[in-house]
Amino acid sequence: WFREKGFKSQLYMNFGELNHWNFVVLLAFSYDPIPCAASQTVHAKLHTSTLYYQCSAARRIQLTPGRDRTTAMRPHATGVEKATAPYGSWESPISAAAVSSAGKTVEGLAVAGDGRLLWVETRPEEGGRAVLVKEGAGADGRGLDVTPQEFAVRSLAQEYGGGAFAVQGDVVVFSNYSDQRLYKQTIGDNSPLPLTPDYGGSVVRYADGVFDPHFSRYVTVMEDHRKSSSNPITTVAAVSTSVEDVNEPIVLLSGNDFYAFPRIDPTEKRMAWIEWSDPNMSWDKAQLWVGYFSSKGEVEKRICIAGGDPTIVESPTEPKWSSKGELFFITDRQSGFWNIYKWG
Repeated sequence: WFREKGFKSQLYMNFGELNHWNFVVLLAFSYDPIPCAASQTVHAKLHTSTLYYQCSAARRIQLTPGRDRTTAMRPHATGVEKATAPYGSWESPISAAAVSSAGKTVEGLAVAGDGRLLWVETRPEEGGRAVLVKEGAGADGRGLDVTPQEFAVRSLAQEYGGGAFAVQGDVVVFSNYSDQRLYKQTIGDNSPLPLTPDYGGSVVRYADGVFDPHFSRYVTVMEDHRKSSSNPITTVAAVSTSVEDVNEPIVLLSGNDFYAFPRIDPTEKRMAWIEWSDPNMSWDKAQLWVGYFSSKGEVEKRICIAGGDPTIVESPTEPKWSSKGELFFITDRQSGFWNIYKWG
C-alpha cells in the first residue's frame, strides 16, 4: 500500500505496549507526488491506529483508515472470530506465573562438614519458597532437602536479603522468611529450633552470619525495626547457639549506618567487618576494620585496615581469614579497580 502511494523506504516499529497493542510507529520515507516542507513528520492519533503525514503546520494527510485501536492490530487467524475488548483489558498470555516458573534459582553455596555442598534453592512451583538443599551422596548428585516444608530460608535484611544461612560441621543456622527469626538445625534432623526471640513479625532481621568458634555463638548483622520501620538500626550482634535459653542478641558493634561481612579469625579472638554511612553505598566508600575480643567476647580494640585515610576514597569489601590468620580482602584504592590485598 505504501509503495503504491509512492513511499520509497520501509515501515519501522519503534516500540509498543504489548498488552494494549498501542504501537508508536516511526516512518522514514519520501513521498514524491506531493510537495511538502523540508520538515515532515508522521503522527498516530492516540485513540485510533490512524497514521497522518504532516507536511507542514497547515497541511496533514491521512495515510490509513481510522480504526478502533482495541481491534485494529489484534492478530487473528482465518476462521477465528475477531476479539474486541476495552482499552487496557487485554489478557496477555505472558503472565507473572509463566515468567517466574521458567526455572529455579540457586545461591549461597557452602560446604558441610562431610565435604558436600549446601545451597539455597528458590522453587517457583512452591510459591517461591527458598529451601536449604544438600548435595546427595548418590552418583547423580541429586539434592536432599534440609529444611522442612513449613520453613523458608530467606532474610529480609536491607530488603534485598542475602546471607540467609551458615554451616559448621553438620549444624546450620538460618533466617526463616515468615518470622525472620534465626533457627538452628542439625542436618538430617528435620526439626529446626529457634535461637532468637519472637517479636511478633519481621521487625528484627538477621543476615550474613558466621559461627564464632571461640565463644560458641553466632555473629550476625542485625537490622532492628522496632523503633522505626523506615529508619532501622543496623548493628553486628552475637546470638547464643544454645537452644535452651532464647535471649536478646548482644550488640557487638553499633554507631554506623551499615555493617556487613562480620568474619571471625579461626586462629585468634578477633573479627573483621565492613562498615559505611549514608549517603554512600558500600561500593562508593567504606571502611574495613579488625576488632579484638576481650575475655568476655566484647570488641575492645579496633584497627582500621582500609578506607580510613581521608585523602583516599576506596571501598574495601569481602574480607576473609585464612587458616594461618591472614586477612584477605579486595579494594579499589589507587587504580579504581578492585584488587586482592593481604593484611597480617
